[in-house]
Amino acid sequence: MVRLALLLSLSMLLMAGCETDQEESYCYPQRITQTIPEGSETTQVTADFNYEDNRLDHIIWSNFQTHYFSYLEDGNLRSVAKKNVQTFRTRESVMVYDEGRVSRTNKYSISLDRFTQENLDTTFTGYHLFTYEDGHIVLEEVYSNNEENTGADLAAYNMYTYDAVGNITRAVSLTARGGDTLSASSFTYDNKKHPFNGLELPFEGESHINNVHERTDLVSGDVYFHQVIYTPSDYPEQLNIKQESYLTEVIRIDYLCD
Repeated sequence: MVRLALLLSLSMLLMAGCETDQEESYCYPQRITQTIPEGSETTQVTADFNYEDNRLDHIIWSNFQTHYFSYLEDGNLRSVAKKNVQTFRTRESVMVYDEGRVSRTNKYSISLDRFTQENLDTTFTGYHLFTYEDGHIVLEEVYSNNEENTGADLAAYNMYTYDAVGNITRAVSLTARGGDTLSASSFTYDNKKHPFNGLELPFEGESHINNVHERTDLVSGDVYFHQVIYTPSDYPEQLNIKQESYLTEVIRIDYLCD
């Protein structure tokens, strides 16, 4: 699946820039296509973006999913519901705000009727708590329902550091018990525009200021280089992601401009 870092995968208004004499025009992601080479064959997934009232309404994926976005009266993102008609389940994240920023997301799992695709039972599965410094999320505490189903226990810590403009330069995930490393990566960036830097997306461990130039897996030592082809207005049009000389992924972004 395309990561929400490049989707989204997926936080949806986008600025892209065909400049006029005085004003900057706007563009919106229309389709994102991910192609993964697998020997002599390839796997491809597409995501089609649909808008209503100048904001993202839903994304239709080619792998049996549709992501729905709802908003509060003040325009802030209220929820993202990821419906999968193949597994007959929707995963929903609902945002809780404190002083204008998201302090918590509540997580739900909703079973679907196999014939009508209507919602059946809803189960609360946990929540994420966010701690900010200088306007950026530096700590994400992940709580998940325990096996006894008596409540949500702290399962993991996700910690983030940033550069001066707000790009995540390091992301580390640790288990709550024992502090074992689940994942750890460092990032470098270009100085071009990220396709989602004007979007209101739920935080999922990614920043949308500039585009990743290089990602290093601090656990395995693998380095992934992002070769980017830009539009004339400095937005990524195609990303070729390589590990050493091996092409692991190609992502193409088509835009709809006003």
